[in-house]
Amino acid sequence: MTRTLQGLPAITVERWPGRVFREDDLAEAVAFLALKTGKPVRVREHRGSIQYSSQVVNVEFRTEAHNLDPVPVETVAFSGNSFSCEDLTRFRVDADGAAEVTDESGMPVAHVFHNNVVFTVNFAGSGDEVSRLAIPFFLEKALPFLDFEVEALVEEEHQAKERVFREAYLRAARERVRERELELSDLERASARAYETIMTSESRRRVVAAELSGLKSFEEKPPEDEIRRQVTSLSELEASGQYRKVTFRENGTVEAETSPVEIEYNDYVFPLGAYSILISPKGLITIDAIDGRYRASHPHPHVGTDGVPCLGNISADIAKMLGRMQVAETLQLLKEFLSSYNPDNPYENISHFDPYDEYVDPDEDPCQGCDDSCTPHCITSCRHNDSIFTCSDCTEMRTDYCYGECALNEQFEVFCPCDYCNHEHCIHDECPDYARAVELGIQQAPANEDEAAEPVESSQNS
Repeated sequence: MTRTLQGLPAITVERWPGRVFREDDLAEAVAFLALKTGKPVRVREHRGSIQYSSQVVNVEFRTEAHNLDPVPVETVAFSGNSFSCEDLTRFRVDADGAAEVTDESGMPVAHVFHNNVVFTVNFAGSGDEVSRLAIPFFLEKALPFLDFEVEALVEEEHQAKERVFREAYLRAARERVRERELELSDLERASARAYETIMTSESRRRVVAAELSGLKSFEEKPPEDEIRRQVTSLSELEASGQYRKVTFRENGTVEAETSPVEIEYNDYVFPLGAYSILISPKGLITIDAIDGRYRASHPHPHVGTDGVPCLGNISADIAKMLGRMQVAETLQLLKEFLSSYNPDNPYENISHFDPYDEYVDPDEDPCQGCDDSCTPHCITSCRHNDSIFTCSDCTEMRTDYCYGECALNEQFEVFCPCDYCNHEHCIHDECPDYARAVELGIQQAPANEDEAAEPVESSQNS
């Protein structure tokens, strides 16, 4: 979530599991960095890699999710005081070449890698007052170590990505060559077998033959200009914050991790968290949620439980892009897909992705299939039951719960146990329900002991 404080560059605070601090509190804690550096500030979980940039300050917190050897922190010393801590953890790390920020006892609390401040003490995982004071204090100590002269590092990373992408590019091209050779052979046989399939197969055959020819030329002479353009575009996706990282496996599979995704629908914002995207050498796409699914059984409203997305009218565009090895353009379109919602054909309704359970979809019946339908909770408390079900529908109607515990019938104002009593007669002083009805003035007390001992017929009030 991005905050814009008056007169300051943008401050972006990402969501991650285990973070206790609210977005607004973290934004205020790092605001002076934006003021002093004049650059946007991103606050997020540290996931093991450093992203160098001359355009942004990254403030990251190490967590148990991506680090080993956690050490409890009992005290932190700063501002001339030693503060006792609860729920604070520090992580031992290898920080060669980084400037170290320590507290006044000499304990390392953060490292500065050029434009990145990485806290080894997870202050964001504790909501106590010590952490609220410590974050801005140690960020101020880290400020003199910030260095935005990172062009050489960025270029080195760029060249390394270019080498890896070239290898992945060639592996994928070889895989597609083999796949298209088999498909071309099948289509040629199908064209010869039946006249009915000639037009379709011949049309597809020409397309595949042309694609095969292009892929073979890629394999024989890789298009260096296109490779460099793709690597530059992928780096821009990371630098812009749309993706946390994009990597390539040895088998040519593209692996990408998005920044947190939000869907705005019906004037309500649904925070879905980050997603992982895998694109195989054959162009198969699978998507999974990284930060949990709340009440949903699917990773995304338009992604199946097997991770296969329903791409709808962009499926043809995705296929063309992958056929041309346009990985960056594909990832850009997939990020837009994940940030959108079509109410006409989702796998699962968008309301199931609300972590706060506050959104009410006017097109969805929340009572359909509900396990609590017509229970006391449904009748007395459920916000979805807008007079749809009443006491007459309750599963506990005219039971001991109805007469003795239900808040809607404390004075027998809805149902009196004497109405439609199952017993033909009752003895006044032996029936607790009758005694309660007398106490409430609904039934008349017996005039004397003889009358009290005499059986009477139960009332039949409607």
